[in-house]
Amino acid sequence: MKSRVLFALIAAALLASGCSSNNNNEWQRVVCSVQSINGGQPFVSAALNIGTDVINANDDYVPLDVAPVLFWARPYGSLMTIPDEGAYSAFIITSYDAVWTPGPGAPAEIAQYNVTRGLLSARVPINDEILVSFMLAPQQMKQEPWYPNPVTNNVVYMANLALTFYGHEEGSEHEVAIPAGTTVTFLPTVAENN
Repeated sequence: MKSRVLFALIAAALLASGCSSNNNNEWQRVVCSVQSINGGQPFVSAALNIGTDVINANDDYVPLDVAPVLFWARPYGSLMTIPDEGAYSAFIITSYDAVWTPGPGAPAEIAQYNVTRGLLSARVPINDEILVSFMLAPQQMKQEPWYPNPVTNNVVYMANLALTFYGHEEGSEHEVAIPAGTTVTFLPTVAENN
């Protein structure tokens, strides 16, 4: 009898300590995941958009590289019922990390634009989706001498971007990490008809 009680106490202690320190998104009551980045399309960052008329510079502009991320939240299991607008009825995104890994021919300096705990705020309701956007390549990056430029260095390269989004269930302080990632192609110019 004593061994059964001891076993039950040890099992309960392991279960309790394992859940409280686990940052795995799949272990939470509300599981949030990234469904797509940029609608599943390749992401292109360019120094200049030359518009529809290649000759006329009046329609040229520097594009903003904002990446749309589609999040989806669901209950942990199919047998779990979480009422809408009740406790644990949403997942709250609070921040993100973005880590660049240069591809072949890409400059190592791109890692200077890694982001640690960038602020991001979104509420993803359970059994629903929400689209959130963040700046992928800031304007300052486009002014760097190594960034593709149609005048000074007409090069093309790619870099991988590892993303980690952080957040917690509504009604809980326990933070979890949601991994994602994408590949970005850097170009000197793009056009409206590309």
